[in-house]
Amino acid sequence: MTAVIFGACCSPFIAQYIKNKNALEHKRAYPKAADAILFNHYMDDYIDSLDNVDEAAQLASDIVTVHSAACFEMRGWISNEPAALSLVPIDLRAPQPLETDLVNASSGVRALGMAWNPTTDNLGFRTGLSETIPSPLTKRKVLSHLMRVYDPLGLLGPIVVKGRILFQQAWRLNINWDTALPQSEASKWFDWFQELSTVAAKFRSTLDRIRSPVTNNAVSDRRNASVSTSTTLLPLSAELMRAAEEQVLRRVQSECFAEEIRCIENSQLIPKSSRLTKLSPVMGEDKLLRLAGRIRAVENVSTDVRSPILLDGCHPVVRSLVVNFHKRAGHANHQMVINEIRQKYWILRLRNVVRSVSSQCLFCHIRKTKPINPMTGDLPQQRLAHHRRPFTFTGLDYFGPINVTIGRRHEKRYVALFTCMTARAVHLELVHNLTADSAIMALRRFIARRGTPETIYSDNGTCFIGANRILRDFYRPEVEDFAANRGIKWSFIPAASPFFGGCWERLVRCVKVALNATLHERAPKEETLLTLLLEAEAIVNSRPLSHVSIESDEEETLTPFHFLIGSSSNQSVPGGMDDTDLLRRAEWRKALRLADHFWERWVKEVLPTMQPRQTTSENSNVNLKIGDIVIIVDENLPRGTWPRGRVAKLFPGKDGVVRVVDVATAGGLLRRPTRKLVRVAT
Repeated sequence: MTAVIFGACCSPFIAQYIKNKNALEHKRAYPKAADAILFNHYMDDYIDSLDNVDEAAQLASDIVTVHSAACFEMRGWISNEPAALSLVPIDLRAPQPLETDLVNASSGVRALGMAWNPTTDNLGFRTGLSETIPSPLTKRKVLSHLMRVYDPLGLLGPIVVKGRILFQQAWRLNINWDTALPQSEASKWFDWFQELSTVAAKFRSTLDRIRSPVTNNAVSDRRNASVSTSTTLLPLSAELMRAAEEQVLRRVQSECFAEEIRCIENSQLIPKSSRLTKLSPVMGEDKLLRLAGRIRAVENVSTDVRSPILLDGCHPVVRSLVVNFHKRAGHANHQMVINEIRQKYWILRLRNVVRSVSSQCLFCHIRKTKPINPMTGDLPQQRLAHHRRPFTFTGLDYFGPINVTIGRRHEKRYVALFTCMTARAVHLELVHNLTADSAIMALRRFIARRGTPETIYSDNGTCFIGANRILRDFYRPEVEDFAANRGIKWSFIPAASPFFGGCWERLVRCVKVALNATLHERAPKEETLLTLLLEAEAIVNSRPLSHVSIESDEEETLTPFHFLIGSSSNQSVPGGMDDTDLLRRAEWRKALRLADHFWERWVKEVLPTMQPRQTTSENSNVNLKIGDIVIIVDENLPRGTWPRGRVAKLFPGKDGVVRVVDVATAGGLLRRPTRKLVRVAT
């Protein structure tokens, strides 16, 4: 084979392999040319740079020679320094282009996708905007134009990123690819196109600031090979960095201590009103104002430690310096930052500046700020509904799982805890799983024994949400008001806020304590577990609701059992009865009066204990506003990864205090309590 077939899948590999093999065969005679062919060729393009024109000319000639040995003819050489092409045959050179528009002209030289003019040594961009911008704009068209911007060095990064943000906004409109964008979005795109064209047209690679001597770049293409010269940045050495720092510090001192510097340079006394009067400043050899301290005789320490540089903490540059030390110290304590700064600088009012920098540091604010803890709210009406049937207002929660033994296998069971929100009585049901069907059956058993509740409160468990949906369909298929057909209103507390359900969470702990005292088997039989649950229920319902008196003449302490069965669990049944008691028609009145008596005692003895309001934290008076930036607390994640969002809606209580809000996040709208939110200062 004497030629590579164009279009064959193996042709690019064969061409590259032969090119590299030929270079390796000539590496001993032409080492620099071989390295250039091996490492500076990009497919069929070649670009390189050297510090000397003669070396560039020799390298170009050697590359032509090496490639000729494999019948590769390098053509189209071009350079911004004509002398670098002196050893390349004229017929292999490309014509030197005139100064052209690098953005729109098609006659410019392409160097790895970039538009380059060797005559002016300028780089440009091909933005794809040479044609008229289509109208109307669609998602397909704006994406096409956005992807045409070729910027391998990222020099147009701020402009390109802005375009991608605009495309994200267009994507959120949920319109088809070929549907015209709304006028408000289209105007933003037209502004972006104009900005892109303006920036790309004005961009030039020559830099007016730090630059190095002219270097030679060789750019070659087998179809359009070239050699060029361009300006490059000089690497910033440690010496240059120190010189730049001294220049900046001298500028800062001249702005803050102009009068003091003038007095010192003229060998005059510093005015008594100067802030440096007690510091005895001197001018150092580097023309920087330094502190003439008492340790100048110390040996084996640097000049900066012996005579630190004087700076004013109020200057923005000095403040930026403190910010840098604050970050380098890992946002650590103030003493560490102050100690590190004092190794080189003596900053006026340094401690106050460090505190100010720390207080305004967003990272420190997020790390240290505590969530909002609003004032404890009033008890809901359901907690205070006396003289109502027990379990009229019910709280529901699950706990578990508990392993049980069934035959030779172990299965998991859960416990549903129903609590009367007023009398604080509990009712326990064994639940087989966490499905909505199992929750419905547990609720049916509860209703059969305790009656239908008006309202059930629970957290946002999946099984509860499913049960709520099924109950709505079952109890009120055609009735608008849910409670009108003896239905059940199911109310959910906000997500991730178990403290909203403290009414039942506290009783879950009481039941667990009672179970731990009686459950000694790791996996009891199901019948045994059911028996122990009912015994635990009796124990919890026997607990006193108010102060227990030790006086013999005091009434028995009120318990939840008084509201359920009319007495405490250990009270004996009244004796001395006979058949004549069956004929008394006023017994039902006695029963009602007894229940009323218990509720009167509840109002007098239990209700006052619920009066005190818990003391809140220092930020209890902080109320969120719509638009506030917040961080959502998640104990399962590191603090630095907590999701952020913006407050979208407020839910103030009857007292006007906001305790629940809707937060718009990247993942959607979340409803969270304010105690799980950290407001970010803006």
